[in-house]
Amino acid sequence: MVHYTTRSIQFCALLFTGAIFGFFYAYVVSCLNGLNTLSAPDAIEAMNAINIAVRNFGFMPVFFFTPLVCLAAAGLSLVVGERLTSFWILAAAVLYFFGALLPTIFINVPINDGLKEVDLNGLNLTIATDIWNSYAREWQFWNIIRTFFSGLALICLGAGLMKIRS
Repeated sequence: MVHYTTRSIQFCALLFTGAIFGFFYAYVVSCLNGLNTLSAPDAIEAMNAINIAVRNFGFMPVFFFTPLVCLAAAGLSLVVGERLTSFWILAAAVLYFFGALLPTIFINVPINDGLKEVDLNGLNLTIATDIWNSYAREWQFWNIIRTFFSGLALICLGAGLMKIRS
């Protein structure tokens, strides 16, 4: 029963980590690129709408619970004697927590909050463009960081789970 529970939690950790990596990756390769094709005021409005819409039941559990599910998987792996697997899954939790979750909370969300405060009524197009370009450049940089670290977390988790079979 413990092995079945361990495998189930390990699988959930893989799903959560893969989902959050995919989420960040989609932004890197498409979302901001698409918004950059719009006029600055339209891009600002669209990004603000995205930032509101993303706060939903599909995103929030995966975003916040990924490190917890990984920690549970690492702990259970240790209990069943899979020390190396436990190490890799623990590494995944740490990488995601410090490289993706915390930067989101302390960098990307405050950047988003600043964009939300932009009053587009009567705003000069040149100023709006400067605001958008500055926002997009900084936000995308930090999103690439989040994507990189969540990707590393996924690689570590995969390495740990592959170690089970070897």
